Amino acid sequence: MGTGLSWMFVRVGWRNLWRNRGRTWRTALSIAVGAMVVICGMSIQLGMYGDMIDLATRLGSGHLQVQHAEYLEDPRPKYLIPRANALARQLDALPEVAATTVRAEAFALVSVGEKSVGALVQGVDPERERMVSNFPQSLSEGTYLAQSDHAVVGAGVARNLGVGLGDEVVILGTGIEGSVAAMVLTVGGIMETGQAEIDRSLVQVALPALQAAFGFANGGQRILVNLHNIGAIEPALDMIQPMLRPGWAIRDWTVLMPDTSKAIDLDRIGGQFIYVILILIVVFNIGNTLVITILERTREFGLLLAVGMRPQAIMGMIIVEATALWLLGSIIGWVMSAALLAYPVMVGIPVESLGVEEMIAGLSILMPDAIYGAVDAAVVLTAPLAIGVGGLLASMFTMLRIRRLRPVEALRDEE
Repeated sequence: MGTGLSWMFVRVGWRNLWRNRGRTWRTALSIAVGAMVVICGMSIQLGMYGDMIDLATRLGSGHLQVQHAEYLEDPRPKYLIPRANALARQLDALPEVAATTVRAEAFALVSVGEKSVGALVQGVDPERERMVSNFPQSLSEGTYLAQSDHAVVGAGVARNLGVGLGDEVVILGTGIEGSVAAMVLTVGGIMETGQAEIDRSLVQVALPALQAAFGFANGGQRILVNLHNIGAIEPALDMIQPMLRPGWAIRDWTVLMPDTSKAIDLDRIGGQFIYVILILIVVFNIGNTLVITILERTREFGLLLAVGMRPQAIMGMIIVEATALWLLGSIIGWVMSAALLAYPVMVGIPVESLGVEEMIAGLSILMPDAIYGAVDAAVVLTAPLAIGVGGLLASMFTMLRIRRLRPVEALRDEE
């Protein structure tokens, strides 16, 4: 088919589209609204997941962790990364890495007088910790490890022990060689993360102090790695893996926090299910429009067949009309989506304005102060392309009538 003839088909198809303006606009708007709902929903989900992952990783795991291969299943102090600071400096030099920090840790008994609680005692570098986690920003009282003999305790730990700033606590545990490890520290800060499990079980101390008391030398159980872009996890894993000794492992946040990962996956699947139903409704509407169009134009198609036009040419003209209708609806949908997403993407929707703070607190879900939208190629293109492919498939079924159409029978058809 020549270029001129093809262009003529496009012009005729576009003109035919407006023979019934009301139906065309209704169908285009159904495409636009369907695309808009899916685009906006995917954008909010993408932005919310990114914020939730960032919050969760900054309250525990980091984006990646280097550990002894056995440590995740059996977190005993003996599974140590020797010379952890040296490896952390090497990781800092990688282009994908934003910051690293070493943590040494052990489960121990924290006591004041006759009161005792079990806690996870972490040795941290205060300056490096600020770049990787939100613990330093979670203080409700005091300062964050301003002195080497200070301890920062979770609000639940402080409440159970009845301690405040300036009180001494005794930490008793088992060192790496099986000997008794003991520390006497002053409470210099109390942290309140909003996560009850953390607040009632975490104590942080200066890294050198814990290493000395528990016999860890210059080692640590975890090296936390935060990336510039969480989407770069796979390239980062590929770069870090060759740097590790046998028996060490690099794990990403989905392995370290499986509950958070599963919750996001379930929410994503639920959203996709709704989007598929919505897209199917739009596709059904497109197919219905095409069927009505073909039924109304049966005599016209019979006349075209009678004067020698091939059925394939008529089908091509219908496809042009369907494509033009899809493009019109998609463009309107993109414009509507841009208008609706401008505020969430640039400013964010405050969570408190949604009135769900109590529900979130009751479920212990990590949520940011504001929900932001995010936009990428998948968000922008998924719905329009799915609707377009579905509309094309729907049009194929309607083409069967044209292929079976006989000119004489078509010309007898009543308008």
